Order: sequence, then C-alpha cells, then structure tokens
Amino acid sequence: MSQIAEGWLRRSKKDKLHFLEIAEGSLLELESHGEVAKEVGYWNKEQYENFNKQRSWVSYLLYKYKKSII
Repeated sequence: MSQIAEGWLRRSKKDKLHFLEIAEGSLLELESHGEVAKEVGYWNKEQYENFNKQRSWVSYLLYKYKKSII
C-alpha cells in the first residue's frame, strides 16, 4: 500500500484520489492472486476465507478513506 503513503503527501484531492485508485487496483490484483492460490491448492478453503475477509476489510477502509476526501 505504498500508493496510499505516496498519495498522503499530495496536496490536491485529485492527486490523493489518483493514488487511492492505484491502491484499489493493487488490491484487485491481490484478490486475483488469492483466487489462484486457492485454485492451485496452495491455500485451503479456511486460509482463503481468512485472506478474503482481510482483503474485504482493507477494501472497506480504502472506500471510507476515499469517501472522506471527496
């Protein structure tokens, strides 16, 4: 989530939102990696569900942070 840290230093709302959108894209990439890990058997169902729960929480936090800037 280095995009969030970099965006934090930006002065304009537009720049901050840009970096948050990049962070959201990175989170979607992470979601797809998690699905692959489950499908190839690297993670069992419980591990995937734990990962997905945490990913969902981070997604929610990003949404709320983005909303607070707008």
